[in-house]
Amino acid sequence: MTDALASGSLAHTEVLLLTHASVASALAGLASHVFGPEVHRRIGICELDVDAPPQAELGVALAWSGEHRDSWVLVLTDLHGSTPWRVGQDLVTQLGPSRARALSGVNAPMLLAVIERWDTLPLDGLVRRARVAGRRGIA
Repeated sequence: MTDALASGSLAHTEVLLLTHASVASALAGLASHVFGPEVHRRIGICELDVDAPPQAELGVALAWSGEHRDSWVLVLTDLHGSTPWRVGQDLVTQLGPSRARALSGVNAPMLLAVIERWDTLPLDGLVRRARVAGRRGIA
């Protein structure tokens, strides 16, 4: 455990988009369009290969989270109950609930709302904001 994590003073949240096919890339592209290319440094893209076993995908997600060990991790998946969602839940279990959370049903309003406040809200606040924005973004 890093000193920042142990003290509860993580600086900010990183987002891991864990999805099927090209959903994560499309959402990250939109975020870059809205907020500028620098957001890519804080967004991980993990698009599951249909032929890869979930444990291999978990390894990729764990490697990404290891590179961001002084940050909270918000995993956004596309479909509740799907393989990406299960991998996201496994990642949260590995990292612990004080460091990571996962939400399903990612959409553009959800991601953009998170990015808007990822430097000012703690992880729990971002989870609440993401849920509200995700629901409000559906007409």
